[in-house]
Amino acid sequence: MKKLFIVIMFLSVNAAFAQGGTFGPLTWNIHNNILTISGEGAMPNYEEPGHMPWRQYQFRDVIIETGVTSISDYAFWSHRYLLSVTLSNTVKSIGKFAFYMCPHLYSITLGEGLTSIGEMAFYRCSLLLSITLPNSVTSIGEGAFRDCFDLRGSIVIPDGVTRIEVGTFSGCENLWSVTIGNGVESIGVAAFSGCRSLTSITFGEKVSSIESYAFAACLSLSEISLPYSITSIGSDAFRGCSRLDEIVLPYGITSIEESTFSHCYGLRSVEIPNNVSKIDNNAFSSCYTLSSFTFPKSITTLGREIFTFCNNLTSITNLNPNPIEIEYYVFEEDLYRNCTLIVPTNAVAAYQEAEVWKEFNIVGGGWLVSSISNHIEQGYTKGDSLYQHNETATVTAFARANYKFVNWTLNGEIVSTENPYSFTVTEDTEWVANFVPNIGIEEATTLPDIRVYPNPTTGKLTIEFTSGQADEWTSGQVNEIEIYDIQGRRMEIPHCVRNDVIPSVVQRNEESRTINISHLPAGIYFVKIATTAGEVVKKVVKE
Repeated sequence: MKKLFIVIMFLSVNAAFAQGGTFGPLTWNIHNNILTISGEGAMPNYEEPGHMPWRQYQFRDVIIETGVTSISDYAFWSHRYLLSVTLSNTVKSIGKFAFYMCPHLYSITLGEGLTSIGEMAFYRCSLLLSITLPNSVTSIGEGAFRDCFDLRGSIVIPDGVTRIEVGTFSGCENLWSVTIGNGVESIGVAAFSGCRSLTSITFGEKVSSIESYAFAACLSLSEISLPYSITSIGSDAFRGCSRLDEIVLPYGITSIEESTFSHCYGLRSVEIPNNVSKIDNNAFSSCYTLSSFTFPKSITTLGREIFTFCNNLTSITNLNPNPIEIEYYVFEEDLYRNCTLIVPTNAVAAYQEAEVWKEFNIVGGGWLVSSISNHIEQGYTKGDSLYQHNETATVTAFARANYKFVNWTLNGEIVSTENPYSFTVTEDTEWVANFVPNIGIEEATTLPDIRVYPNPTTGKLTIEFTSGQADEWTSGQVNEIEIYDIQGRRMEIPHCVRNDVIPSVVQRNEESRTINISHLPAGIYFVKIATTAGEVVKKVVKE
C-alpha cells in the first residue's frame, strides 16, 4: 500500500511539472485553468496545427503578458475549452488560424499595439460576442472573423486598414453596423455576405471598389450611402438585400455588373449616373417593388433579362436618343406588353422602327436635357431628364476633392458660371461642366491697378503697372511671371524675371511688359505675376 502511494505521488508531481515550460524565447504556465505566456519575443511558428506544447492540456483563459510580440499560426487551433483571451500591448500580430474554431471563445481583448490579424484567425468562434479593433491594426486576413455567428453590435475598421479581405466578416449573422475606415480602398469578395442583421454601413472616403457578393444576403440592410470615390461594384454585390429601399450609384461607376441588385425585393428607386454605359445580365431581376426605371443617355450595352420577375415595372425611360441594338431576351415578353417606354420626343420615330424596342408602347417624354463633365475624375453632374417646352430645368455640377467648377458650356460656348444653373427648355441640349484643379491659380491680386491686355488675345499680352507702380518694373522687383493653362499646368515658356534680366519672350518699357503666347493653343490661361510687394493672377483667353 505504501509503494502504491509513492507511485501516485510521483505521477501527480510529474503532471504538475508538465503544465508549464518554454516555447522558443517564451515561458508558458497553466494554473487554475489559466494559461499565462510570458517572456520577450515572438512565438515560434509551426506549419501545421497540433504541435503547441500546451495542446494536450485543458484551460479556460489565456493571458499574454507584456514582452510577447506575436501569437503564432495555429497557436490555439480548435481549443474547445477556451473561453477568454487577453493580449498585452506588445503583441503586434496574430497568426493565421490562431483561434480557428474555438467554439466557446466568447471574449477577447486586443492590445493597442496590434497591427495584423491573420487569415481565418477567429473562424467559427461562434460564441464570440464582440470585438474592438485597435487603431493600430493595418491588416485583417481573409476570413478572419468568418462565421462568428454571435458577433454582435458594431465593428469599426481602423483607418490604417487599406483593404477588407475576402470573407472577413462573412456569416456574422448578428452584426448590426459597420464603420469602414478612411484608409480602406477596397472591400473584398463576400466580405460581409450573410450578415443578416446588418442595418447600417458607413463607408470611408477612399473606398474605390466593392467586389462580388461583398454585401450579398444582408437581409436587414435598408439604406446605404455610397461614397463618390467608388468606381466599381462587382457582380451580386448587393444580391438578396431584400429590404434595400433606394440606391444612388456613385458617379465614377461606368457599368452595373451581373445580378448586382438581383432579389432586392423592396427596391423602389434607382438613380444611375450619366456615364454608365453597360447594365449586365439579371442586374435587377426579382426586384418586385420596382415600378419605374431610367436608362441614362450614356447606355450602350444591355445584358439579358435585366428585369426578370420585376412584375410591377410599368415605366421605362430611355434618355439615349439613339436606339442601341439589343436582343429580344433583354426584357421579358410580359414587359413589352405591360410597360411604357418613354424616350425623347425627337427620338420616338427612331424607336418605333428599331428592332426589339418597337415591341414597347412608345411615347415621347419631351426635350432631352443632358449634362456631362469635361473630366469625370475631376467632377460629375446631375440633372439629366426629359422636360416639357418652356419648363425650367436645372443642372448641377459637383467638383471632386482638389478640383473646382468653373463654368457651363453649350456647343463649345461658355454660357454660365452659376452652379446650380437653371434655364428654360426649348430644345434638346447637352451641357458640359468644366472643372479645373483647385491649386490656387485663379484671378486674385494683392496689388492695385494691374492691367493685362488685350483680352482675348491672338498672341501678345501687355502686362502694365499703372502710374505709381511702374518702379516695380524698373527697380528689379518683379520676381516671376508664369503662365498656367486651365488644368493648372505651368506652360513651358521663359517666365522668370529676376534682377532685371529679361528673357526673350518678355519685352520691356518703363511701365509694362509684352509677353508673346502665340505659340500656345487657343484656350483659357492664367497669368501670374509675383513681385516683392505681392502677386497678381489674371485670366486671359487665347484665340
